[in-house]
Amino acid sequence: MWTALGQPDQAVTRVITVLVIACPHALGLAIPLVVAIATERSARAGVLVKDRLALERMRTVATVVFDKTGTLTKGQPAVAGVETAAGASEEDVIGWAAAAESESEHPLARTVVRAAGERHLRVPSTTGFASHPGLGVSAHV
Repeated sequence: MWTALGQPDQAVTRVITVLVIACPHALGLAIPLVVAIATERSARAGVLVKDRLALERMRTVATVVFDKTGTLTKGQPAVAGVETAAGASEEDVIGWAAAAESESEHPLARTVVRAAGERHLRVPSTTGFASHPGLGVSAHV
């Protein structure tokens, strides 16, 4: 009936409900179905799940650490903080990084250049720009 009314998702839900209630062995079907539905709903919300079993194991995770490519909350990378060394100022480091990244096409490079622009920093000119896939860039600043 649900399929005839053009709502096949409701039909599947009702069939699974009846199977789970009528036959305990259907629980073996219900658990993978729940994982599939959670994956689908996550995708609609913009969360990419590459491994369904990993999603199931996430219930036991206490701490999550993201690397530089982890883009969270806004869906757009941003410079959140800068660690300096040897007496360099944060502005100097962002300016140098923006200079080195100014010719790069990588989205994270554009984020660094945008951060320098938002802070109205002078970005020095560079020579010898080279992109090294998977490693970053190099340039003389």
